[in-house]
Amino acid sequence: MKKIFLLFALWVIFLPAASNAATVHRHARMGDAQEMQKLLSQHRSEASRYSISGKQPLHIAAIWGKTDTAETLLKHGAPVDGRTRALRRTPLFFAVRNQQVALAERLLAAGADPDAHDVSGKTPMRMARRGNKQAQVDMVALLEKFRAKA
Repeated sequence: MKKIFLLFALWVIFLPAASNAATVHRHARMGDAQEMQKLLSQHRSEASRYSISGKQPLHIAAIWGKTDTAETLLKHGAPVDGRTRALRRTPLFFAVRNQQVALAERLLAAGADPDAHDVSGKTPMRMARRGNKQAQVDMVALLEKFRAKA
């Protein structure tokens, strides 16, 4: 019973601070650009807040291919080359890995580094060259257009 009470007390104490962070990441995942716009107009710093999993909202939008939401985040100061906490990957890595060509193009146009390295030395180009699906071929062509190195 004491453990439950302690967990509840911690939840009550930390809920207000975490609620905007959870909300901004949920909007990024769901692609709710209008709600994201409302939240970021009041709390601009949420555009670069880390989730419990070590990702920023732009990473989440890139994972799920939410281009409109990514655009909203970029307009509100989300770092185009923000790094995840664990593997140090940028949103471009996630767009490439999940074959989100339109979103990858938007990130590159916003100044994303096509030659960024993660902790293991992988680059977006290296990830794009794995496999032979048409989306991967398109991704390699896009990265080459933005002068990515091998």
